[in-house]
Amino acid sequence: MLPQKLSTKHRPEEIAWWMQRQRRFDVIPEVNPSEFGTEWQQWWSFIQPDWREDDTWPHSQIVPNGADWTALTHGGPNGLFLVMMALSWWVRKIVSDEDREFLLAVGDVHWVMKEMMKTISATGVKRSIIDDCKDQPSAKR
Repeated sequence: MLPQKLSTKHRPEEIAWWMQRQRRFDVIPEVNPSEFGTEWQQWWSFIQPDWREDDTWPHSQIVPNGADWTALTHGGPNGLFLVMMALSWWVRKIVSDEDREFLLAVGDVHWVMKEMMKTISATGVKRSIIDDCKDQPSAKR
């Protein structure tokens, strides 16, 4: 069974702040867009699969044969949902319509999700994830 959460190393503090407030959608952390963007990018870079780690931003979008997306295949409240929530806080504070760093971040997350879906479709991982959830009591689904 896969771990159910992403690493907290380098994760922006605002995420923990929000989680401590019952993850309410009407409670949004105060973020400075440039600082938060840098912190988000560091976290996003850290949670990438090993084969995607490099010093470029955005990261390489060349997928090697046998690429493993396990590092990011975490659903639920402690998985990719947190990545998306953090992006929503960032975009709320952007002043310019053309914030390059935010657009690069969204583009990279979009690309990663498309690539993960291709892998899931090709390997049948989706079925094993669904089967893992069926084994858990309904309160944990």
